[in-house]
Amino acid sequence: MALPRQLVPRSRSRSEVSQRHRTPSRVRPTRRTARPTHGQSNGQSSGEADKGAAHETRGPTAGALAEQAAAAHLLQHDYRICERNFRCRLGEIDIIAMAPDGTLVFVEVRHRSRSNFGSGADSVTAQKRQRLIRAAARYLAVRKVPGLCRSRFDVISMRGSVDAPTIEWIEGAFMVEQNSCM
Repeated sequence: MALPRQLVPRSRSRSEVSQRHRTPSRVRPTRRTARPTHGQSNGQSSGEADKGAAHETRGPTAGALAEQAAAAHLLQHDYRICERNFRCRLGEIDIIAMAPDGTLVFVEVRHRSRSNFGSGADSVTAQKRQRLIRAAARYLAVRKVPGLCRSRFDVISMRGSVDAPTIEWIEGAFMVEQNSCM
């Protein structure tokens, strides 16, 4: 049984609905949609589905390859890699290694394909150094490293192709000031 025309509620305009159900500007409702896994169809042509699959299977980035080359370089010089890509809310440390003399070394790896804007070491700004220092202090606290452990900050800068880079290793690239957090 159909309702008479005058009893059917009229549809609201989009502006009426948005004014009535307005969410705070910082809180946005999330929309969850099921994404098809590889091999399932979602109405796309086979060419469009292949683009997503190729994106997922892409190899390591240039930064990851540079970190691998830097770790291999440290191993050649009898360093022992303790940890790679230590992350905390204060920052990230690319490589943490133990030098042959027992010094704990925090290494920042930088790669530049061209030297138009300076070397990779030039891109380690004061803000980045402070992030590294804070992340290193967090690492020492979390891993319960003895307070008397010697440590230093190195920068490994690479230029050119990631396959055969020119490596510049700056040992003791910067020092921690006395009033700093370490």
